[in-house]
Amino acid sequence: MHAAVLEPHLYDGIVRVEPDVDRRTKEGKATYADFQASMMPGQVAISRDQSSVVDVIRLRVSESEAAQSLLRQAPCREFSVHAWIDGVPCKCRCDAYGDGICVDVKTTSQLASPEAFGDSVWRYGYAAQACFYRMVLEESGRKCTRFCWIACETNAPNGIACYEVDGSVLDHLEPAVRKAIAVYGKCLESQEWPGYPDEVRRLELPAGVTRQLEGT
Repeated sequence: MHAAVLEPHLYDGIVRVEPDVDRRTKEGKATYADFQASMMPGQVAISRDQSSVVDVIRLRVSESEAAQSLLRQAPCREFSVHAWIDGVPCKCRCDAYGDGICVDVKTTSQLASPEAFGDSVWRYGYAAQACFYRMVLEESGRKCTRFCWIACETNAPNGIACYEVDGSVLDHLEPAVRKAIAVYGKCLESQEWPGYPDEVRRLELPAGVTRQLEGT
């Protein structure tokens, strides 16, 4: 989907659509094996259904004045940036970048409404990601005064919505992001990557399940 929206001139060379065959049959297995053998390094295979969704999203983005305006301001696509932050090597890969603006394209199986996508921004750490990207860009000598998302629904009717996060939100998140970078730096130095506590812990029922069991 990113290739279709951000680098359409490369899409056909990157993405291959799988043949619509019954792989339970001898003929279907042979056709699919030939298809796999024809795949070139770096190519990605998707189903016909996935291809149809990509085509619709590409059309919706092309029809969105807001999305096209953002993309015109961010002509550098799949833009990798490296920088040292507090002595730790960091990198980010911007979907699209221009003079002071970073644009991130996100798909969502939920609605792209402000409420639903706003929930995803916090649930999946998109805002913290935006803060980190801004830090890496600025540390590398590039401006990042705007961070925007193009949210694309993967379910019909595949609505498109564009959002911008306020800089004060990213300012608020920066201490937590710096703390995470520091932890990562220590792990790099020690080559020790602690995960979960090495102990047996008791799981508690989520509050919602408890209320269900209690009949409330």
